[in-house]
Amino acid sequence: MDQFPTLRRRRVLVQGVGCILWYFLGLILCTQGGIYVFVVLDWYIAFGVPMLAFIECVIIGWIYGAERFSRDAELMLGRGIPVLMRIALTFIAPSILLTIAVSTVATYKPPTYGKYKFPYYITIFGFLLGLSTLVPVIVGAVKAIRSSQGKTFLKRVVNASKPSENWKPASRKHARDYTYDELSNYKSFYSRMKLNIFGPGNTEKWI
Repeated sequence: MDQFPTLRRRRVLVQGVGCILWYFLGLILCTQGGIYVFVVLDWYIAFGVPMLAFIECVIIGWIYGAERFSRDAELMLGRGIPVLMRIALTFIAPSILLTIAVSTVATYKPPTYGKYKFPYYITIFGFLLGLSTLVPVIVGAVKAIRSSQGKTFLKRVVNASKPSENWKPASRKHARDYTYDELSNYKSFYSRMKLNIFGPGNTEKWI
């Protein structure tokens, strides 16, 4: 309904159809063969989710910017993101998630349930299922790159990775004063890192 606002007028119908759909899909797990379906889902879902979470941390922490995200939180909650939380968002969480994703692939073994070994086509299906969580990210990235400006592909990627200037709060009162001026001294990676972690002029603020 966020993507298609016209559906909000039929909120009850949309939510009802969604609940009924997921109910019938969930019934599959309650059958005699449901445990085998569960094993496949549990076995392969770990491939896409850590990578998806890693991409989210990179987008929020570095592309959108932890400082800008902190200003948005302060606008809504009255308090920005603490420095320790910024460090977790920009460094700790992405490192752990990437390690989980790589180790999951490196230590992969075909699924089994007791003595039963799943056929090879289940492996293909499982990988496609696990990586399906990344499809919206890939489609959105391709769409953003194609619509961005630039003479070269690299320039298009760089422009597509910048926060949109049209992104503002829905409230007209807050949108009027919503600005994010990127100063010239915040262009290098080191200066960007300091800005994301400490904010402008807040290097002593650790909590």
